[in-house]
Amino acid sequence: MDALGLEGVFEPVILGGKLDAGKPDSAPYEAALEALGISKEEAVAFEDSPSGIASSVAAGILTVGIASTHEEEKLEGWGVDLVVHDFTDPKLEVLLEGCQDT
Repeated sequence: MDALGLEGVFEPVILGGKLDAGKPDSAPYEAALEALGISKEEAVAFEDSPSGIASSVAAGILTVGIASTHEEEKLEGWGVDLVVHDFTDPKLEVLLEGCQDT
């Protein structure tokens, strides 16, 4: 983060190497939920890798698959709740609006 000038921009920062288990285990997401003081129902995970998807799904977090490196069908097969191609995808806006309503 320091090298990119992002020190302190993102809080908390959860590093898998500092936990008992990293992705694909749910531990990184569970640690983040605890550090943020929120429930899994209040969280949304954005992932593009099999291990990241496995981690967030195992933690019970709504998971959005970003189809940047894998095909949509693969992401769906790994258990994501929604697939988008990038953060400008209209499906993402609809999902996030729905989250605000609850």
